[in-house]
Amino acid sequence: MRFTEDRVPGLLERAFDRLLLRSARVAAVHRVSDRFRLIDLEGDALQGAAWAAGHKLQVKVAGPFTARTFTPIVFDAVRGHVRLLGYAHGAGPGSDWLRRVQAGDACQVFGPHRSLALGDLAGPVVLHGDETPFGLAAAVAAAMGARAQPRCVLTGRAQSIQQARQALKGRGVPASCIVAKAYWAPGKTGMD
Repeated sequence: MRFTEDRVPGLLERAFDRLLLRSARVAAVHRVSDRFRLIDLEGDALQGAAWAAGHKLQVKVAGPFTARTFTPIVFDAVRGHVRLLGYAHGAGPGSDWLRRVQAGDACQVFGPHRSLALGDLAGPVVLHGDETPFGLAAAVAAAMGARAQPRCVLTGRAQSIQQARQALKGRGVPASCIVAKAYWAPGKTGMD
């Protein structure tokens, strides 16, 4: 894994990585635009993993305990293949990794793990968010059949989610039809 030229992981980091992370390699990187990247990961350690639309995968992008969360578009547990869509905002560990990652790079991932409860999601669906839910939208569209109860899925920036939730409730949308997950907020770290 290329974090810096001279960086060697410490004992605690190596132990954590061995116990909790899955090893993979970057099979392909597709530059969709200046900031968007489609990234294919492959590895035997991904085979047999339990995944459903809305689950998250955390990718170690820098030194100790520095990971960024992605919602896979595709997770093929038989082949051990994952496709992620990432957006490089500005400067930061996740954006830096997205800009420099190349096919053939080794990487480590944590998960998949449940992030949003979408197992009973019924269509039609309204998805609100910034660029962060694009992978989620693709995964939900691929997994969802035609079902009857409408749902509103709100993801992305915390403040936008609060505003959208209030607007929906003001228009009579029941809380049981709203699924929300804040992925980020200005000045906050460690969010999903």
